[in-house]
Amino acid sequence: MGLDRERGRGLRWIRAVAVPGDPDSSEECAAVADLAYAVLLIGGFLVLALTLRGLERL
Repeated sequence: MGLDRERGRGLRWIRAVAVPGDPDSSEECAAVADLAYAVLLIGGFLVLALTLRGLERL
C-alpha cells in the first residue's frame, strides 16, 4: 500500500500486531501495554527513590 511506503515499517508492524476484529491481537496489545506501564511505573519509583536518597546526602 502507499501508506506503508510513505510512513516506513512502523505502520506495517502496528497493523501486524493490532488487526481490527481479531481478539487475540487486541489481547496481545493490551498485555504489552500493561507490561510497558508496569516497567515505566517501577522505573519512575526507582528514579524517585534514588533522587531522594541523593538529596539526603547533601
